Parts: sequence; C-alpha cells; structure tokens
Amino acid sequence: MTLTMVGLDQARKELSRMVKKAKKANTRFLVSERGKPQAVVIGIDDFLKNVLKKERTSIIAEIQLEAKEKRLDKMGTKEIDREIKAYRKSKT
Repeated sequence: MTLTMVGLDQARKELSRMVKKAKKANTRFLVSERGKPQAVVIGIDDFLKNVLKKERTSIIAEIQLEAKEKRLDKMGTKEIDREIKAYRKSKT
C-alpha cells in the first residue's frame, strides 16, 4: 500500500486517474487543502478489507460488552432456547 499526498486542486483535475490507481495499484491518496489533510481516496477493496472490517470488529466488541453487562454471557442452553422461542413467537 502506498500513500500519496495531493493538493485539492490537483485532486480535482486528476480524480479519475486517482480512483483508477487506488483500485488497481492499492494506492491511497491523502487530499490536503492548504497543507492540511482533508480527505482520503482509497480503492473499494482496500476499504472493505481494512476500514469496514475494523468498524465491524468494533461493533461486535460493543455487543459483547453489552451482553456481559446484562449477564447474558452466563445463560445456559435452556435459557437460550427459551429466549429464541419467545422471540420467534413474538414475530408470528
């Protein structure tokens, strides 16, 4: 993975090329305005593999913590089965 810094004016002119390169060459472009980073252009594969995966991991961790706080991690098989049956019944 390569990170290339480009100015906003250059990004406006070369966006199509940047998108193609981000996708094919796994290059990330850091777009800056007056020397300050403002946005990042990355390919979709890079986004799905690295960015979205981390967000999902974070969500799963939050769910696990919430379950522990509610002591759901201590439920037995019978309790889980009852919860599933109750949920299914509520949906019919």
